[in-house]
Amino acid sequence: LAQFVRASGPLRISDPSIPDPFDGLIGESSPLSRVHACVGCPLVVGGAVIGVLALDALDPHALDHVGDDEVAAVAGFAAAALEILADIGLGL
Repeated sequence: LAQFVRASGPLRISDPSIPDPFDGLIGESSPLSRVHACVGCPLVVGGAVIGVLALDALDPHALDHVGDDEVAAVAGFAAAALEILADIGLGL
């Protein structure tokens, strides 16, 4: 997660030997499966990272079709939504 927080935009981790925070938490047939595809992007509000959007999959090619622009857009929408919730007293 630290790599995603330090990133200036979407970051793909394709090396399956790097541990993933979600290893062992996903997978229908084997709930202890290792994640093999991971894309993350910081959620930024007012220049500060307030969270991370993480996309994970067991199939190493599952996220190949998801573009960095789309990941950045969803992260931007999520950060904006969290900022609005904080502004009305429901979050952060």
